[in-house]
Amino acid sequence: MKKVFLKFVISICVISFAGAVIFSVVTRSIEDDFLEGQGIEKMSLGYSNEAFQQGSLKVISYKTTMIGRIHNTLDKKATVYLPYGYTSTQEYNIFYLMHGRGGSYKTWLGNQKHPREFKNILDNMIENGDIKPLIVVAPNLTYEYGSDDMIMEGTSHEIATDLMPAVEGQFNTFAKGITSDSFRLSREHRCIGGFSMGGSLTWHTLKDHIDYFRYFIPMSMATYYDNKGYSRMKSLAAAAELKGSLNSSGYTSKDFEVFAATGGMDHKGEATAMQVFDLADDKEFVYTDNYFGEGNITFKMWPGKWHSYKTSYPYIYNALIQFYGN
Repeated sequence: MKKVFLKFVISICVISFAGAVIFSVVTRSIEDDFLEGQGIEKMSLGYSNEAFQQGSLKVISYKTTMIGRIHNTLDKKATVYLPYGYTSTQEYNIFYLMHGRGGSYKTWLGNQKHPREFKNILDNMIENGDIKPLIVVAPNLTYEYGSDDMIMEGTSHEIATDLMPAVEGQFNTFAKGITSDSFRLSREHRCIGGFSMGGSLTWHTLKDHIDYFRYFIPMSMATYYDNKGYSRMKSLAAAAELKGSLNSSGYTSKDFEVFAATGGMDHKGEATAMQVFDLADDKEFVYTDNYFGEGNITFKMWPGKWHSYKTSYPYIYNALIQFYGN
């Protein structure tokens, strides 16, 4: 079933990329049926409006030392979303959310004076009981590394080594401290996701820091970047590296979950879908169409959606319900 479904979705993506706007002419009912067939929940249009119970946004500062560059210490910032009613006496799940190329720590959430639409969505999800209250952290990619590969490796290392202690040492999560052991013991309550280049970083974090995270939301990007889109050679190489790292880590398919998503008109859609297809082997990565109890990796595709932050909001909405739903 998994291969049939994935091939179906991939073929739709390929047709879209070839220039046939396959979903621009479909009726609303066909689109609804397609989403429903994937088990996708439709987000209420009202969720983009301000909620009655509003969380708050704070900006934190921290320092990081670039890997391989002992004397290159950078001053970094991250935006932190605290849910309505946040209290230091309660433990909270936490979600690290990465932007794409050209974005910043303000891209997803904005700031307290000028919040972005996605902040309203989080407020409404929590207020309406879709998910448990959680903390969201939106940092910057470290562009100073230069190459795409080093940006991914370096920023992933920075999140685990410098950002997590800075955030979870200040705000209350399930971690009992800011040591490696504390982060490992609380990984069941920690998620990372990202869009475009942030999606690539999410795959890299799965490879390098699975001991700190259980949940992963890579959106509209494979592990690698290729201007031509899907590269079978690069995808298979990335899949082999991910599986090898997982085997070395001691974790199994029961210990993590991946919700990959993209749009049918997204130029990175085929690469995203095929990265999942090249991973799904019923061993380390067990594909599921529906529930994570039946597997640990899934792929969802929204018809007609392009490569943009706004179209990715429903992806995160559905993933968070899967991971942190009430």
